[in-house]
Formats: sequence, structure tokens, C-alpha cells
Amino acid sequence: MNEEKMRFPLSPQAVITGEHYRFTVLTPKLIRLEYAENGVFEDRATQTVLNRQFPVPAFRKLENDVSLEIITEAFHLHYLKKGPFSPNALFIDVKSNFTNYKNRGRRLADLANEF
Repeated sequence: MNEEKMRFPLSPQAVITGEHYRFTVLTPKLIRLEYAENGVFEDRATQTVLNRQFPVPAFRKLENDVSLEIITEAFHLHYLKKGPFSPNALFIDVKSNFTNYKNRGRRLADLANEF
């Protein structure tokens, strides 16, 4: 298929962009995470998600100069905006009645003091 035909516009209401990062909330349980040092992001289809024209899901964004949080009914994403994605700068708490899974051991406020 023609590469140009594989480009799909994103719903601007579902996109949170910074100088080097872009998050696209696709569904309450699915988010696309992109980091680019040059600030240039891909809009082409991926192997997993061919078309990103989903209805915009309900989510909340909390942001300040240091951190960004994206909250849906299924997850709570935390990102410290001072660098690339890493275990200390990006983590997601899964919200579920079936699990109390957390992929982090330290609080966001404690990590922010390291920068």
C-alpha cells in the first residue's frame, strides 16, 4: 500500500505533546508513547495500530513544569519531563479490581527531587 495512504491524522484532543515527547490516548486502556530528541514524530501506521482515528476517550491531564500525568479509567501515567523515557522518569499505574500492580517503588515527588 502507498505510504502516504498509510498516514492517518490524529485527533488533536487525544494528543499531549512536549518538546521531545508525544502521548496519544487511543482508548482508556491504550496509549501511544513517543520520544524524539529532534522533536519529530511518526504519523505513519504501526504494526500494532494501523489507524489511530479512534473516538477520543475520556482522560485527565495534570501538568506542571516538571511532570505530566495522564489519567484514564484504566491507568495513571506519570512522566518527569526532564529527559528520555526511563524507569525513573516514566511509569504507569494500572487501575484494576483484579490487580494492584505498580511498576514503581518510589513516589513521583521523590523522583522529581533527583533532577
